[in-house]
Amino acid sequence: MLRHGSRLLGVVRAGAYALYEKPVFPVSGTDQVYGVNATRFLADNDAAEQLVLSLYGSLAVAMTPNTFVAGEAASVAPLAGSHYRSMYLPPNGASNAAFLQTLRALLVHETRDAEGAPVGLELGFATPRPWLRAGRRIAVRRAPTSFGPVSFSVEARTDTILATVDVPARPAPKSLKLRLRLPRGQLVESAAVNGKPVEPRPGEKLGETIDLSGLGGQLEVIVRYGSRRPASSAGLTAVKRLRIRYVAHDGRPSSATVVLPAWYGPAANPPLPLIISPHGRSLSGRANSILWGNLPGRGSFAVVNPDARGRRVVGHSWGYAGHVADLARMPEILRTTVPWLRIDRRKLYAFGGSMGGQETLLLLARYPKLLAGAAAFSSVTDLALQYRNFNRLRCNNACRTLLGEHYGSSLRALARREIGGGPGTSPGAYAARSPITHEGAIARSCVPLQLWWSVADQIVIDQQSQSGKLFWDLRRLNPAATVEAFVGFWIHSAEMRARTGLPLALSRFGLLPAASAWQTVRRVSPPAGSVCVPG
Repeated sequence: MLRHGSRLLGVVRAGAYALYEKPVFPVSGTDQVYGVNATRFLADNDAAEQLVLSLYGSLAVAMTPNTFVAGEAASVAPLAGSHYRSMYLPPNGASNAAFLQTLRALLVHETRDAEGAPVGLELGFATPRPWLRAGRRIAVRRAPTSFGPVSFSVEARTDTILATVDVPARPAPKSLKLRLRLPRGQLVESAAVNGKPVEPRPGEKLGETIDLSGLGGQLEVIVRYGSRRPASSAGLTAVKRLRIRYVAHDGRPSSATVVLPAWYGPAANPPLPLIISPHGRSLSGRANSILWGNLPGRGSFAVVNPDARGRRVVGHSWGYAGHVADLARMPEILRTTVPWLRIDRRKLYAFGGSMGGQETLLLLARYPKLLAGAAAFSSVTDLALQYRNFNRLRCNNACRTLLGEHYGSSLRALARREIGGGPGTSPGAYAARSPITHEGAIARSCVPLQLWWSVADQIVIDQQSQSGKLFWDLRRLNPAATVEAFVGFWIHSAEMRARTGLPLALSRFGLLPAASAWQTVRRVSPPAGSVCVPG
């Protein structure tokens, strides 16, 4: 039938000769008055995709827009002198009934034996797959059948389908089956009927069709489903970027850049580990996302890179509590802005460099139960000390021309504006934004932590008094703390790149296969055999 052009967009093809003044073959039209029996034929042959096409095709090309009136036939080939398509003898009850018959066949279909006697019911055998996206529900109430009224409902949740079926009993159908047509890429993992697990036949996998034959009364069906990385993406390491918008701590709009494996999407969305990655001073979430290269594609994880919003200065949050709270909200923000992105809540991490490293440490200190691990690169841990060291930062002639003043003086003025004064006048504000102040909470958290720093850092000067001091303080406060140090000789934040230290840092958390350092790095590991107990 399909090879011979019997259907157009799921609607029955016909000559529609009555609409053409002087029909000359091949004229072309549709005649959905014959759609009733076409639908029955498709349902009898379990042609689910063709039934879905018929449902939406009827709405699109066999009915008038918005009023949903159908005629016996409709034109397809142009009509001389007409700008629009034309119908023959509208309204036509049989054509309109074809749409309703198709809708019913999607939801409830009676099977018959060779003599035409009804023998069974097929429920939900041809529903469009998007109808069972998470958060959606299908319900049929007292649909008439040869066995009496049948009712059922199907509710889709994030990884579970809950279905109830009221089995008709006069007489009971010999065969009763329920099909759950999940969105593409989703697979049934387990099923139970009234608490009893459904076992597939030997040599077969559990599918979308659940056999309920021989059962009566009200049945409760619970199905667990999930998705896997498609086999066609094997070896694919490309990534894609999404920009999301959300309301920040100050009630104003903000944005973040999300990096995902290129193969990941609504139809293939297994739960992924998530890395929250605050950016460094003067950067943006988009710029920070570039540092990750194709690593999310290689390791199959997601990275969210929020734009920094400080108390007063955009892009220079310097550990402001409101922005750190926004970082902690990222999993929930992603749930509402990218609903098809599924996050493995057991695998939330934070990675940040420079100011982003400072905020990574503050996130760990304030929300210790949120994270499974954290890595801070070239971080500021004592903000008051960094403020005093601003005047030691080097600035060439081009830098002075751009700023109109010394680099350090400009940064100090920016810090006073954001924080509310200098360390001399607002010591508490600087302490609140300094991870060193919260070292006790970090030590007690027992969250695996990596601290990376360079003895050659010319931005966070004297790192031994910043990241180095924090590391040894954590060891002193909790000798069993799962904190390790990576110390080397590189320029500021150079270690937080896809081609430098990130592969090694990710491998320490099992997010990438084992990797080696790109240059000589001194590593100080946690004490062997120690067991950290959160305090």
